[in-house]
Amino acid sequence: MSENFKSEPPTNIKFACARLREPPLLALLIKRTYYIVENGTCQLADEQYPIYEDMIFYEKLDPPKLSPPKWDNDLFAFKEMTDVVIQGSVQSYGKSLSETIGEVRFHNVSRSIKVYGNRRCEWDRMGRLRFTPPEPFEKIPLRYDFAYGGQDVTALRRFGDPVEETFDFIRPEWKLSTTSPFHYPRNPTGKGYLIEADRENIETVELPNLEWPEDPMTPERLAVRTVKDWMKGPLPAAFDWYEQSWFPRIACLGFIPDYEIPLQGIPEINLGWVPKDVMEKRSLLDQHMHPFFLQGASPGLTIKGISPKENFLLINIFPERSQKVVQLPGEVPVVMVKLPMRGEVHLFPFLNTVALQADEGKLIMVWSCRAEVQRPYGPPEFESIHYHLRWKRV
Repeated sequence: MSENFKSEPPTNIKFACARLREPPLLALLIKRTYYIVENGTCQLADEQYPIYEDMIFYEKLDPPKLSPPKWDNDLFAFKEMTDVVIQGSVQSYGKSLSETIGEVRFHNVSRSIKVYGNRRCEWDRMGRLRFTPPEPFEKIPLRYDFAYGGQDVTALRRFGDPVEETFDFIRPEWKLSTTSPFHYPRNPTGKGYLIEADRENIETVELPNLEWPEDPMTPERLAVRTVKDWMKGPLPAAFDWYEQSWFPRIACLGFIPDYEIPLQGIPEINLGWVPKDVMEKRSLLDQHMHPFFLQGASPGLTIKGISPKENFLLINIFPERSQKVVQLPGEVPVVMVKLPMRGEVHLFPFLNTVALQADEGKLIMVWSCRAEVQRPYGPPEFESIHYHLRWKRV
């Protein structure tokens, strides 16, 4: 066998196979980590992050609290669009700011998040709900635990959930108390979600730091009234990874919490952030998963047509500069594999993930190089597949 072909790939390269598809697809996943240098160009990093075979979380918390994901499962190899993920914090740059924006622009996308310092809820003299002015801040992470969502702990304590309490006793490792009817299905890790507003929970509720300017949190929207009215709540605002069990991603598996559709319809569909057919009934028994489930970026940041040398403008997100343009490195993997009993096969590259980590000054790109194969391959056979990889500038 030619010395140009290798087996035993490093930890940032891994084979995957879509076994249930006809014909099956074989993929070589390549995770590429770069340093973002001062002028916005990217250089290959000394340390390469490994392929993650499961979701990674920022923190380990006790129920009913939850941590947002820090990274999605890289083995979701056969995405149909590119996930764009921005990780970092909105900066004040030494100014005494109590509110500002964090913004990203690329391709044909422009997304802004309104950022507030900490606020509280209180009743005015007329018995009306109001928010206190936001406090000054140094930086606020663009993570989902700072966006609208979370759980109504007062309602959870008052009413409980007998089914989940039973399973928490029988199967505590399942941690079903983190998926109660009193968690916000779009983002159970966030702040501000209430079923009803009263004197008890208003004193303890934390308000979100991150909001979409077009869909703000207001005192009138603080409480959704009933557990089925959660779709009327504000859309959580963040640029980070989106958890597999959150709506609308979980709808791709046929699981949707009880809901009432708002008069204006489902916002994520109206905005074009998710396909219209994600709400169709489907069954895991039929293995009928909507392919959008594989996309782990925030709704609206799953994009077609991202160039390998795309420019990204980030505003108020990089610590050293209020505006910075990052250009992707403009290189594409060229992969050949030698399959047992078949010979050499060329794999076609697809860009699965672009993740900009502003605080660390790093860019991570995940490529999925694919080809149709005559039969499915499993993990034991991957060791016998040899591959050749080179990088081509575009």
